[in-house]
Amino acid sequence: MVSRIIRERGFPVIDLDELAHEIIEPGRTAYDKIISRFGKDILDPDRRIGRRRLGAVVFGDAGARKDLEAITHPEISRLLLEKIEGYRSAGTEMLFLEIPLLFETGMDSWIHPVITVKCPQGVCLRRLSERDGFSASESQARMQAQMDPEEKARRAEFVIDNSGSLDKTLVQLDKVISELIKS
Repeated sequence: MVSRIIRERGFPVIDLDELAHEIIEPGRTAYDKIISRFGKDILDPDRRIGRRRLGAVVFGDAGARKDLEAITHPEISRLLLEKIEGYRSAGTEMLFLEIPLLFETGMDSWIHPVITVKCPQGVCLRRLSERDGFSASESQARMQAQMDPEEKARRAEFVIDNSGSLDKTLVQLDKVISELIKS
């Protein structure tokens, strides 16, 4: 929700989940590597990688998740750098990145400042289930694959608490954007 609002405020946002979708399309290098590692059972009838099927495998097996990350993270990073360069070349002054695994991948070492959006785990689980149609256990598995939200908040320069009303979230976001514009 916060990145949607940032876009509505006129700022570009690169969403790494969108890049992850892009790099696993048929014909892409990661697609072939994923099929080779995880087999054709993860394919949907249209021969695309079934993210739910793949998720069922990797979110239940830490080794499989590491294998998937070894395939996808370099491709996602390459595509991200291409997109950042495109925005730089176009003269973009402020660019936001939505990176769910920012700290886990070490990208926080070259991205500043870091803004973390947090809410209580129960709220996050409910929102994840509502947004993506995941069961409670699927949502929980995805949340457990990420760093503790409190640790993310400690490591970030800015924290937006998204557990309250939309108006409260907007006030916090506008304050952060104002701070960023000043610096």
